[in-house]
Amino acid sequence: MLSKCDLLRHLPPEGIEGILPYVRKRHIDTGEILFRAGEPGDALYIVAKGGVEVLASSKDQIEARSIARLDGGAAFGEMALISGHARTATVRAVEGTDLIEIAKGDFHKLVAHDQQLAAAVHRLSHERAIDNLSAGGPNPATWADVASASLAHLSRDETNKMLAEAGKGAGLAIVFGNILDTIPGRLVIAAKFAGFESLSLTLMLGMFLGGIPEAAASGAMMTRAGYRPNTIFALWSAVVIVGILAAAAGKAFIGTSDSLTALFARALAGGAVLALVSHAMIPEAIHGGGSLTVLPIVAGFLFALYLALSASLV
Repeated sequence: MLSKCDLLRHLPPEGIEGILPYVRKRHIDTGEILFRAGEPGDALYIVAKGGVEVLASSKDQIEARSIARLDGGAAFGEMALISGHARTATVRAVEGTDLIEIAKGDFHKLVAHDQQLAAAVHRLSHERAIDNLSAGGPNPATWADVASASLAHLSRDETNKMLAEAGKGAGLAIVFGNILDTIPGRLVIAAKFAGFESLSLTLMLGMFLGGIPEAAASGAMMTRAGYRPNTIFALWSAVVIVGILAAAAGKAFIGTSDSLTALFARALAGGAVLALVSHAMIPEAIHGGGSLTVLPIVAGFLFALYLALSASLV
């Protein structure tokens, strides 16, 4: 019966089995009220056998009006659980009915560990609120609030999911882009290394400053995508280790920055930097900061040009 429920049919058999410890069986007789509008929500219910009707009533109406009937496999009672507000309608058995009951605390545990279930719950709540509005039932403001809240939650879930997926790809792209940049760059630097006095201050400054936003952006994206801090630290530590090995190889095998290998390495490093910036960094920066982000990008290139000209004129 759980596998036939709209909220749970996406789960595999082992997933359904994991829910069993949280469910209880309950029977209500014909005409028995399960809960009334205005009462606090304490459980989610699924019709196992029989049927119930949803009654809407206002303060001005003595007799409640039936607005829906729910039969086998139908879930109900989720609105009060996800909103934290009182029940929005009264539910009464139309015949002897067997129910599956999941208590409020257990319901929140299940939703917290299953994003598909959370989305299905909010989608059902939204559709049900829209149906009640269309039926012209009483208390339209209440149903409108439920529909708006459910739609906002669904949009937020979808947005977070997309951001997490994008963050995973862009974060790794920055890491691998840095590796591609590090290997040829360190080969060239080590090939012409003759002592610390031969190193360019502007080059060291540029490499140091350039690594900070790349690492920060990558770390933030991968954190959003669900990577653990230790994993992020290990990935960026790999960049450092690769750089050390590349520098040792450059000093041992290239020997001069005028060799064809050194020129190729320099060209590869430049291409890797351009690919990194155009594919991962600029799109993410514009997405997060808007079009004005292009101004500091241009300022950064101008500052790099100033450092390069200053070094050449000294």
